[in-house]
Amino acid sequence: MDEHGRADNVPAEGFFDRFLARIDRSGECWRWVGSWQANGTPLVQVQGRQWLVHRLAYHLLVAPLEREQRLHKVCKGDGCVRPGAGHWELRHAAPSQPSGRPEPPRGISYKGRDKNGVDVWLVSVYLGRDEYNRRNDLVRDSCG
Repeated sequence: MDEHGRADNVPAEGFFDRFLARIDRSGECWRWVGSWQANGTPLVQVQGRQWLVHRLAYHLLVAPLEREQRLHKVCKGDGCVRPGAGHWELRHAAPSQPSGRPEPPRGISYKGRDKNGVDVWLVSVYLGRDEYNRRNDLVRDSCG
């Protein structure tokens, strides 16, 4: 509970209306008219926690999101924060790993089994940047 007797996870009264008022919903894609990060991502702070606006919109208007759940941008609109089908959708989980194996480290992901029943893993290694400041990534499919 906060100092006003409200539960910590419940936004202040009128928050929902104030949040929606800061979204331009006049077009197919909705645009955030509030503050943006330097990298061009709309950002809002709610109860001391920063949210990406598209995640908060999905969380409030479609379904609650857990921290580990990821959204995938489907539309081509720059700065679109509209949740739901055709805009920001919940990314479906990757194929489940073989049982009994721990979660792999970052850059390694399980892709399933090939037609011969062999486990297929994707390994991505960041190699830094070249003299033109371009990313160098090495991506290999490997079978185990």
